[in-house]
Order: sequence, then C-alpha cells, then structure tokens
Amino acid sequence: MPGSKNIADRPRRGGWRFGLLIVVLALVVAVPFGVFSWQRRIERETAKTKAQIPAGAPCPSITKDAYAASPVKATQAFAMDEVRFARAYGHVECGYLANDNGHSLGDFPVCAFTSPAVLHITTPKGEFYFFPSTGPATVWVPHGVPQCVMASNFKG
Repeated sequence: MPGSKNIADRPRRGGWRFGLLIVVLALVVAVPFGVFSWQRRIERETAKTKAQIPAGAPCPSITKDAYAASPVKATQAFAMDEVRFARAYGHVECGYLANDNGHSLGDFPVCAFTSPAVLHITTPKGEFYFFPSTGPATVWVPHGVPQCVMASNFKG
C-alpha cells in the first residue's frame, strides 16, 4: 500500500538506554562481589602467611667469605622456580605464599627446615648466607630477597 509505513522501518528509540541499563545493573552486581571476593582472598592469604611463617629471631647472616672459610657446607640443594635452596643437614618442607598477602599477583617460596646448620640461598638478586646453626629455621623469598627466622612450623 502506498503511503503506509512498515513498523520495522520506524526508527527505534530507547534501545541504547536499555543496553546502558543492563550494563549499569551488571556493574552494580559485579563490582561489590569482586571487591568482596578480593578482600576474602587477602584475609585467607594473610592467615596462611601467619601460619607458615612463625615468629622468631632473625637468622644470623654471614658473608660469602665467612661461608667459604666455614668447615660446614650447604651440600643438599634443590630449586623452586628461580630460587635455589641449599642446606647442610636436616629435613625441609616447602610451599608457596601469595605476594604481599594477596595484595599483588604472583607468589613466592617458603621453606621450613628442621636443623640446617647453614643455608645458602641463590636468587636472581644474588647469593645469601644464613647460619641458624642446628636449630630450626624458616626461609621465605618475597620479591627475590630471602628472609630467615630461627623458628619453624615443620610438620614432617
């Protein structure tokens, strides 16, 4: 029929508004859920870190020359990613913890030693030597720099 218009030819109004409404509603639901989920992850990782890194006195560190002069050498070695751990004696168990208690991406190794005597830790940032003697020790390596305390939660 001449002069009649088809409904499909009529310009649509408000379609973009409906799409915008859907996007806004999705954000209103997703953003709080994502923030809540991230906060729970941080809480879990903080608790995990506290459980795996015991409180204790810092391990005495020694120089490369003092290590070379020592009769005790760290001959039992293993690697985790880019970190090489070596000890003289005892047992070890290791795991990973989230960087910055979950505030940033990635993780780092943590190892509990029963009686290592001497520790030689090598990372891309250098070589580090600790002398916890025959007591327990825990070493963790956030961002490539090892830290050591003379305590352990070794479960064996």
